[in-house]
Amino acid sequence: MLLSHAQPAEAEITIQHLNTASPHQGYCPVHFAFQSPSETVSKLRISFDVLDAKGTRIGSETLTFDEKFGGTRADEGAEASVESRTLCASGLRLVITSATAVVGGRQTDLLKSNLLGVRQFKPFEIQLRK
Repeated sequence: MLLSHAQPAEAEITIQHLNTASPHQGYCPVHFAFQSPSETVSKLRISFDVLDAKGTRIGSETLTFDEKFGGTRADEGAEASVESRTLCASGLRLVITSATAVVGGRQTDLLKSNLLGVRQFKPFEIQLRK
């Protein structure tokens, strides 16, 4: 699953897809990680369109995370998930359409302020020695 957004991973706040769990009653939980080493962040809201392998929009979702994170090395990361039937397909791409949060005590549009970046997940190949 790819996340799409123009801002590079050196942004103030980054999002990364961690994994997609097996379907449970037709819903797939998708787990994301967030990092903000220098600013305290709370009330994070990220909306995204879900595109299939052909680039057709097949749905939209919103991820919310109200707890505080960031600002110090000890608290710089957080994880959150969203569950949906739409997210069970393979070859999906997520396009972030809006993102807001309270950053450093101020309500902020993360896209307009270029504070949100994407770190793409590149899994390791794991082999067994025989």
